[in-house]
Amino acid sequence: MNQNIKDVRVPRSLRGAALALCLLASCVTSTADDPSGSRAAAEEAPQAQPIEPGPQHQALQQLVGDWSFELRNMEGGEPGVVSARGTGKIQSVLDGRYLIWNTSAEAEGGEVHGAGLLGYDLLQKQYEFLWVSGRTTGMPIARGEGVLMGRGIDFTIQVRDPRTGRLAVGRTLLRATDLDNFVMENYALDVSGELRVRQRTSYRRVGS
Repeated sequence: MNQNIKDVRVPRSLRGAALALCLLASCVTSTADDPSGSRAAAEEAPQAQPIEPGPQHQALQQLVGDWSFELRNMEGGEPGVVSARGTGKIQSVLDGRYLIWNTSAEAEGGEVHGAGLLGYDLLQKQYEFLWVSGRTTGMPIARGEGVLMGRGIDFTIQVRDPRTGRLAVGRTLLRATDLDNFVMENYALDVSGELRVRQRTSYRRVGS
């Protein structure tokens, strides 16, 4: 295994930043990343028809609503230790293209507020999830593939570890178990090199 890459936890809390979320939604890939300029042309050309939401966006709509959640530390194995409880509200915006995700939780050190933006890029054929938190200043974006109901959407994210300068890779699985419950699981390598759940956040629809 490459010693310069290690698994770290994707930030678990989210913070509201409406302006930052709106700016992200309007961004496009630079021509340096896409020499042909095809993606920029597709998204910026005024005469082009708007890209309509697809079935992936429709599947995400089941997350819309008010939720309560419980975060468990799984490092000691099942069933884990509860480290935070809170509430969340997920709203659909821009004709179902994106979900805005707001949370508030009681954790060690006090109350934590946060927000996220979740959507599916039909051009890149991948889900994208922006995380922002009241306890951090970064705006990392996780990208993944999969199916929400069932095996889940497998997100990965790459960030530079400020302590070591090494590239760190995080992994989070978002999966719905039914229309009123879903979970987010953060993974990390254990001492034997096996990938295991380190944290699990279980969401339950309010009133269900």
